[in-house]
Amino acid sequence: MVRLIVECKKDRKTLVRSAVVAADKGHEEVALYWLNVLDAGRKKGSTQGYPYHVVIPAAERGLMKVVGRVLAQESRTLHLVNHNKTPLAMACKSNQLERVAQLIAMGPTGGHGADVPCACH
Repeated sequence: MVRLIVECKKDRKTLVRSAVVAADKGHEEVALYWLNVLDAGRKKGSTQGYPYHVVIPAAERGLMKVVGRVLAQESRTLHLVNHNKTPLAMACKSNQLERVAQLIAMGPTGGHGADVPCACH
């Protein structure tokens, strides 16, 4: 699949969708690969057009390398809401309590915990 996309079509929209689909299917290394390809085409330090929404399926599937990578680009991503889903809510929904604790610890306060509402009680 990776080779096919690279050879046939390498526009930004396809690359973003590929990263999201890889995360949604639980393929962490593939999602990281697509994030690397997207990073190569961006201005250094720019966050414009970055596929932050990949963090939601990544959190749901427990792909913490992807989550950490996206949060390193923009810590506010922890508060991202996409189709009424948040990374923390999706980790709660999939009953990944260790991941919930990790997400809270990764919060926008520099790793000192996050003031993040969670409906998992």
